[in-house]
Amino acid sequence: MALYAVTSICGGLQMIWSVVLANGTPYLLSLGLPASLTALTWMAGPLCGIFGQPIFGVLSDNHAGKYGRRRPFILLGAVCVMLSVVCLASIAPLASAISTIFALSESAHDTLVALLALATILALNLSIQPLQMGMRALIVDLFPQTRQSRANTWASYWVGCGNIVGYSSGLVTLPQMLRLRSWTQFQCLCLVACLALCVTVGIGCAVVKEKRMCKSSSSWRRREGSVGVAGIYRRLRGTYANMSSRTRSVCTVQFFSWMAWFPFLYYGSTYASELFVPGHVEQSATTAATAAVHHLATRVGTLGFLSFACASLLASISLHVMVASSSSLTLSSSSPPSSSLLSPSLIRSRTIARIWTLSHIAHALALSCTFLLHSWRLAVPVYFYIGLSFGATQFAPFALIGLDCARTASSSASVISPTATDVDSQGGEDEDEDEDEDEEVEGEDEGEEKEKAFKTRRQVDAGAIMGLHNIAISAPQLVAAGMCAIVLALCKALGSETGIVWCLRLSVVPAVAAAWQSRRLVKSYEDAEARDYEK
Repeated sequence: MALYAVTSICGGLQMIWSVVLANGTPYLLSLGLPASLTALTWMAGPLCGIFGQPIFGVLSDNHAGKYGRRRPFILLGAVCVMLSVVCLASIAPLASAISTIFALSESAHDTLVALLALATILALNLSIQPLQMGMRALIVDLFPQTRQSRANTWASYWVGCGNIVGYSSGLVTLPQMLRLRSWTQFQCLCLVACLALCVTVGIGCAVVKEKRMCKSSSSWRRREGSVGVAGIYRRLRGTYANMSSRTRSVCTVQFFSWMAWFPFLYYGSTYASELFVPGHVEQSATTAATAAVHHLATRVGTLGFLSFACASLLASISLHVMVASSSSLTLSSSSPPSSSLLSPSLIRSRTIARIWTLSHIAHALALSCTFLLHSWRLAVPVYFYIGLSFGATQFAPFALIGLDCARTASSSASVISPTATDVDSQGGEDEDEDEDEDEEVEGEDEGEEKEKAFKTRRQVDAGAIMGLHNIAISAPQLVAAGMCAIVLALCKALGSETGIVWCLRLSVVPAVAAAWQSRRLVKSYEDAEARDYEK
């Protein structure tokens, strides 16, 4: 039960992202913001990810409250996210009210709208950091090595479901369905997303029984110095120094991968809309007719992202089956009697890394199709194809890091005294949760010794690790956002309307670089397997 409850938070947060990604850029353009300014506006997300999540990660690792280390940050982030989304959906009435009160001119009103948009998006992205860090770190904290892959698989399932619900809601006329005719479509979408986040976070935090750190333990004493800016920096530096080479390689792959993903995620729906508009708007069309066409074009962009989300969920389900079958097949047939069986986690990691490499290649090929696309009908299946790659991106890096952290914690369990470990504030919850799931994991031996080792393992700084991993995700998005702003500004100066498609085309380069770096990661797992085989 805890596994499903914790991972469901990923689905609630993804609904927020699906609404923002599919409708954010068209919404900002409808407010009167130029395309180049929207690119700069979306830079708020990477900036918050670079500086916010590592800090929240260290603070969470150091937290010793009675409600656990992660849940307070999850709840705080969820409340702030919902408030930010409400404010984002209310920019137009807020700006109108302020302009009326202070009798602002039209130019001042436009400036106010831009400032409100920037402030709310900045608040939204900052609020997401403790929520995202908390739920991912909680997965690492709660589940042992043998269940990390399963937990991250379910997280990717929920992400796919959140995408599908979020994008499909955009195809329905929600103001009429919800009988909120004075509301806009975007406001209704934000309402649905906030309700989903509220429900999933509430269930997840209520069901989970989290461990907390004992202040008298040596683990807590080592963390007491991680306060203040200097302390947080030292903690992050120490965590990075202690990270395994494979986790660092995952971060390197993520750097190039998300440099390629940023333009598509933020401008993919707008690109599909632009493919729809030219064939449906006539030169003599009235303003009302043009507005209706643009409204349909937004729906087309949402349809493209819905196919993208369905493919992502399909990929997540397929990945779970492929990884599990690969592990069981290798364990049952490949190891000689004289050799100790290869580590199941290494086999799963190698398989996941190989699939991830193929997904980068597929992503690069799909982005290359933008040189040939001239119809929105062709864009929808291409988006489905890209979604298969994104499903691997949502699953693979978190599974690899989770498995690596669990291996590190398990390997140190034999030399850790129980007095130096975290104490369970609830007591005994790991024995009775999700007992039925352990029977479903192929090739896994969860005997009493492994369970005892998990109970007494060293506490991994999952919050700091996830914060550093998020830097590897956010920093390239910052670079990509700057490049998109430059490309869009150049195209506008040249009188061209192909700025967005060129942003997508240039993403082929980092996608290829991610595939190359991922292949090196696969080689490291193969070398580790070879060493394990020789033993």
